[in-house]
Amino acid sequence: MTTDHSVLQTRILNASPKEVWDAWTQPDLMKQWFCPLGMNAVEVEADLKIGGAFRIVMDASNAPLRPPRRWGIS
Repeated sequence: MTTDHSVLQTRILNASPKEVWDAWTQPDLMKQWFCPLGMNAVEVEADLKIGGAFRIVMDASNAPLRPPRRWGIS
């Protein structure tokens, strides 16, 4: 599959560059944090090369349709 889409995300994190790199590039670590709103990552693949791609399969069966009010997100 070829696409012209790209993603740019900027965040300030309380972590070392190695910890951030590992979290973005190691599938087992990506499973721990990548999914939103109670979803669960069941498969993660990452191709770490220029032009490579990543794939994440998420299970939304236990995810709320909206964040709980206690989260302070509308």
